[in-house]
Amino acid sequence: MMSTRRTLWLGWMLLGGSVLSLMARTATAPSGKDGQAPQPQRLAAGVFEQRMNRVSAVQFYTTNYGIFGLNIAANRGGGFWPRGSQNQYIFGGGIWFAVKKRVGDQLRKLVILSYNPNSGASWMVPGRIADGDEYREDLKDKYQLYFSTDYAPDGTPLPERVGERPQGPNWPLWVTSETETLKVNRYFGDYVDDLDKRNVQTYPRGPAFISQEDIWCVFKDTDLRRYEGGVAVRRAEGYPLRVEIEQTIYSWGFGDYADFVFLKYLIINRSQDTLWECWMAPAMDFDIGPASNPTGIAGNDRVRFYEEDPSLNLALQWSNPDQGEAGRGFGYIGMNFLESPAVDPATGFIRKDKRVYALSEQLGLRTFRNWVIQNDPGGNEERYDFMAAGQRDGDTGPGDKRFLMATGPFNMAPGDSARVVVGLILAASAKGRDPDGSTEDLAELVRKTKFAQAVYDQGFRAPVPPDRPNLRWQPLNSGVVIRWDSTAEYSYDESERGLDFLGYRLYRARRMDLDSFDVDHRPAVNRGPFGWKEIARWEVPSPFIKKSDRPLLPNSRLPLLDSLVFISQPDSFTVQVARVGYGGEPWGEFFNSLTPAQLNYYLRGTVEISRALTGGRPLLRSSFSTTDQFLSALYDYIQQGKAVVRFPDFDEDPDIRQRVRQTIARYMARVTNNRTFVDVGDDDRSGTIDENADPTRTERLFNNVDYYYRLLAYDEGDVLQRTPSKLNIGVAGVNIVQTFPRPAPLSEPVTISIVSEDREKLGGIYNLRFLVQDQDRLQQLFAGHELEVEFQPVWLGTSFLAPSGSVNGIYGREVILRDITTGTELARYTALFEPTQCQGTVLGMLSEYAGVSVGDTTVGIGREDTVGYVQRGGTFSTTAACNAPNQYVHATLGFAFDYVVQQWAGRYRPLKAERPSTSDVPVYPDASVVQLTQPDPVTGRYVSFNNGPARYVLVFEPGGEEEVQITWNSGRSSKRVRVPYLTVRAYNTISFERIDPQTGQPVRVSYPGELPRVDIPLDASGPDARKVPIGAYAFAAIPWVNGRSADGITQRRVQLGSWMPTQGRYYLSVIDGSDTIDFVHAFVASGCRFVIDFANKRGWAISPLPGVTKAPQQPQQDLRAGDTVVFETTGGALGLPLPGAKIRARVSQPTPLDQVTDDLLEQRIKVVPNPYYVTHQAQRSAYDAKIFFTHLPDRCTIRIYTLAGELVRTLEYDASTAAEKGQLGVALWDLLSDNLQRVASQAFVAHVETPNGAKAVLPFSVIVGGIRQVPE
Repeated sequence: MMSTRRTLWLGWMLLGGSVLSLMARTATAPSGKDGQAPQPQRLAAGVFEQRMNRVSAVQFYTTNYGIFGLNIAANRGGGFWPRGSQNQYIFGGGIWFAVKKRVGDQLRKLVILSYNPNSGASWMVPGRIADGDEYREDLKDKYQLYFSTDYAPDGTPLPERVGERPQGPNWPLWVTSETETLKVNRYFGDYVDDLDKRNVQTYPRGPAFISQEDIWCVFKDTDLRRYEGGVAVRRAEGYPLRVEIEQTIYSWGFGDYADFVFLKYLIINRSQDTLWECWMAPAMDFDIGPASNPTGIAGNDRVRFYEEDPSLNLALQWSNPDQGEAGRGFGYIGMNFLESPAVDPATGFIRKDKRVYALSEQLGLRTFRNWVIQNDPGGNEERYDFMAAGQRDGDTGPGDKRFLMATGPFNMAPGDSARVVVGLILAASAKGRDPDGSTEDLAELVRKTKFAQAVYDQGFRAPVPPDRPNLRWQPLNSGVVIRWDSTAEYSYDESERGLDFLGYRLYRARRMDLDSFDVDHRPAVNRGPFGWKEIARWEVPSPFIKKSDRPLLPNSRLPLLDSLVFISQPDSFTVQVARVGYGGEPWGEFFNSLTPAQLNYYLRGTVEISRALTGGRPLLRSSFSTTDQFLSALYDYIQQGKAVVRFPDFDEDPDIRQRVRQTIARYMARVTNNRTFVDVGDDDRSGTIDENADPTRTERLFNNVDYYYRLLAYDEGDVLQRTPSKLNIGVAGVNIVQTFPRPAPLSEPVTISIVSEDREKLGGIYNLRFLVQDQDRLQQLFAGHELEVEFQPVWLGTSFLAPSGSVNGIYGREVILRDITTGTELARYTALFEPTQCQGTVLGMLSEYAGVSVGDTTVGIGREDTVGYVQRGGTFSTTAACNAPNQYVHATLGFAFDYVVQQWAGRYRPLKAERPSTSDVPVYPDASVVQLTQPDPVTGRYVSFNNGPARYVLVFEPGGEEEVQITWNSGRSSKRVRVPYLTVRAYNTISFERIDPQTGQPVRVSYPGELPRVDIPLDASGPDARKVPIGAYAFAAIPWVNGRSADGITQRRVQLGSWMPTQGRYYLSVIDGSDTIDFVHAFVASGCRFVIDFANKRGWAISPLPGVTKAPQQPQQDLRAGDTVVFETTGGALGLPLPGAKIRARVSQPTPLDQVTDDLLEQRIKVVPNPYYVTHQAQRSAYDAKIFFTHLPDRCTIRIYTLAGELVRTLEYDASTAAEKGQLGVALWDLLSDNLQRVASQAFVAHVETPNGAKAVLPFSVIVGGIRQVPE
């Protein structure tokens, strides 16, 4: 506890946030922890500043004059861990600096204090010695306590700070060197004293930011009024030392980083004296315990030096659990020297021959003292000797302990500087119980200390959130378009594994000074109905299957552990595992691009179990009855930090790293509509804008009212380092933009006309028309653009009425709307062509099995042995309820189309095969295999291979001869032969008629005549119908050699040849010497296979196709040029569009200026608000008066008159300059006359005239009144 011998009252005034202006101290010091009555002092007018940090899990107060941790205003302990808890660890602290200084003919021992544990006083004042010995009121802004979280990346103050100065000096530390690299070789940037040079123009390499929250200040020892003991006495003793100290605190808010803080002190000798045998020491008053018991917790603390490994420079403190600490999660607080001076052993002066010195070359921790209040060293010599004792105290039992660790001695010549960096580390008990100070229980503190040292030694290497995306915006009528670039998606953080970019969160606000949205209007700080509200989120799937029930960190969704597969256990503390790659979008294509060796490398890993944290107890697979039980225990260990899982990182290979980012960028471009979000206020995604008279509750976005948007990117976090997902911050002008909705400029309504359509591919689709919800937005978003609607197959699988073991397919189409002009996809819809759009049952839907459609397999078209159809029509509209919230794209544009389709009877199947009468070649369907709907093994989506019934006509035309190597008898026999062939063309000639609803006349529905051919892989199982896309065909041949006689399995094995290398040709039989070569041909389309079998071998395999009868005699007449063969399929749905069928339309341009008329001006131009009230939604204050003239043409003159005809104001509007200000189509009047006089409440007339002479007269008025909504 602080001494009860001295008491003093600290007056204070809260300025906002947690900034305190403290009163200047008299000769007596602040009161101690005993809370005795204070004494009054005089006011210090805000020079002395105290604030609380905002990022680290270590919560603390700090000042700009050397006191750390103490809540000075409340005279209570001010250091807690973890943040937000009442677990106090720090009462207060600071540094002591001891020297030997020549005063007259004596070498005196002197010590200055930034914190006296006995009194709580600091002898320091803010500022630099160059500005004078005493602190200066006029420099309070310059020497404030600087927080990096208050500054933009360019070093300027952020405008949205709450309760802090909206303006002030730029960040004080800059990269002034042209050769040094920040954070390399201990380069932390340089202090820039000249405020006018703190900018990127002077220092283009930018400000020096190191951690997530840097806190900087500078203080000095030259104002003797702050010393205890009196000015005259201290001056006679040899004070001041003329020492200036730059203090920087570095901290982070994630993982292990959140549990330590780095305090860097740059001690500069500004005097003309050499300071001999200097010692520097943090002097701390750690009081550990619940803050609710401030007196009791001070007397039971334990302190010791970590003698088990002196190289760590570590001292620590913990508390006995007898003052309310038991079971409250208390742990340890430790301090170590991350860096201390290195000295020349011959001279004792600080070395300057290198930039970086190894720990072994540094002085390190030379003295560690712990003592109780009764043993406080008081005088100069006593304090100096106390610090220079060179002893390291151990645990001396519980008490109200002081904590001092000193490094030294070192000499400082005039102008010399000494850099000392102290780590403050918090850790839990390794045993998971109340701390006991044992080596075993300190394992977690030791681990974090080593990690903190590594972070510092590696140049503050720490994970960072993704880079900030750059936002742009465009006003819409009652809406805003937000666009951004891919900067965040290509972020690279070499210090962290896991995805460096995972997703975006988009927020909207009416006020930037409110942290969160609160619709309940509760009067809470930084909350309210106009605060930041998340309105959209996009996230890329993880490349690996995750354990969704296993977050690495408590109360955190990310990072999730990989779902592990057990491979082996080489030893008791090592487990070999694998993870499972995610084959869906977007990672399926990425994994397919890797070689087998690369896949094996990235999917295999190791789990390492900590011997220390498990007490040396192994976790053995053999101890569990199942692998799942073992893996569950392993997951527990990983979550508890007792084991780490290590997998190779994609970022190790620069090529793989770039491919990963390209994969992410392509996916995000698709799911974010090319990084574009159109906000029209539909926050609940209902498809409608919910209106409310209360402006705090309505979803509507008001024209001409400011809205702010903030797009934050976040990463995945790192399982290995136990760092959670990190969200970057918003910076005005980068990823925060100020916007306002605006109506469209003057124009006749723009129109949409169809310019082209793939009529032959559209089938039964007709009469596509566009639906417009908001004419202004249509003009703003799409005027002059070309739009495209494309149809692609999509299926649903259902087992409803399915034969055993099979799945029926429900036909559908994915309908994609694109803006061809901008290259963006606008929306995707699913059309199932159901009798009633959005119905909740499969009955009546188009199916590969008519029994599903009619719900009965025994009657009508539901019977499998039936051939026939039912024809019906319908309408698809994007405005249907099941398409919410995208009934209208951007709340602007939808479409509808009509269709006529046929549901054919039975199950989809091959129906028949017909040959020409001039040939006796056998032709037949392969009924054994029909490829119907099935899930894709990669995406899981259902796919199908037919577009309903078809009538394929194969036309054979003259060909030529091909010299080919014929191989048979399982490759044992081979010869080169010239084989004649015919060319083949295939046509789908099926069609039907629909009735034109306008003319009543029949219209024929058909498909493109000739089908394209595709080559497919061939093997012993025959052609794979799944490789043939809808609307195409495949044609292949296989030879049989000397197969006209014997037909047993043994003979067939010898006779069967290999597939012909060239597909698409009909090969004719040939006799070459003693060998007769005949062919079997396969035609593949719509999921079915058909056979042309001149070889009479019943297929292409050693075993004949089932159900096919051998012709009684060998065919004699093969096909000839001019012959046709017909194959038919039946069942399924007819009339659906082919894949890729498209319709294109064009949106007209706005009305040109020279075509503007008087009527158009009067109909479209609006004066908003009318009448004008002194305050309205678009007006932020009484001095922010504005009236809007909306829907203006490209150029016009607006003259405002009183009813008496007096000209008040002339406004010139030009779209070319208005667009630059985001005011296209809108002119603002600030209610000032041309001679800058504010107008009185009255009626006015606006006279609007265009260059071509079109005119309009618009009356409006100004009225005093209350706040109201502004209709448009």
